[in-house]
Amino acid sequence: MGEHRMDVREGLANRIDSGAAWRTEQNREHPEDEGNRRSRDALMQLAGHVMTLSASDQRLEAIAGMTFCELAFSADGDDVDQLIARYGSNRRLQADPDAFVRDLVGIADRNASVSRRGAQKNRVDESGQQPTRVEGPAPAPPSQERLEAWRSGHPGVLYPSRPWASRRRKLEQDIFRCGISQ
Repeated sequence: MGEHRMDVREGLANRIDSGAAWRTEQNREHPEDEGNRRSRDALMQLAGHVMTLSASDQRLEAIAGMTFCELAFSADGDDVDQLIARYGSNRRLQADPDAFVRDLVGIADRNASVSRRGAQKNRVDESGQQPTRVEGPAPAPPSQERLEAWRSGHPGVLYPSRPWASRRRKLEQDIFRCGISQ
């Protein structure tokens, strides 16, 4: 198990290094923006910190199911890349490696929750039937308007009271694009 945790550390440190390289490039393009230099330096220190985490650190176990995107680093990428892109750029906030790892564990927990919900939704019993829900009454069938909105590819329109609907779809696309898996 310690070997797998080392892989997690290396994968995360490599992704952080790619974020530092991106910040270095941003610093070349915008030398007047001190946030790029500050973030680059903080990211380089963070990558070193990640590699020194103890193999028994429980936070490593929490993020062990994550695979870090190997595509070119993008500040608009998945949640991990966005976390990396923000790290250390704010001059009013001290870069905190433990807070970064804690936030990363939160992302891993959300991803695992989305994956579990997806697995439950797609699971079929041995007879090929979808499992039946036993709690509460069956939901009302969707209205024609909702069905048409769903077919048009705009499920966020379906549930205006659920602002997370489009966020969840973006997260699922990022998971697919970057190969984040359990």
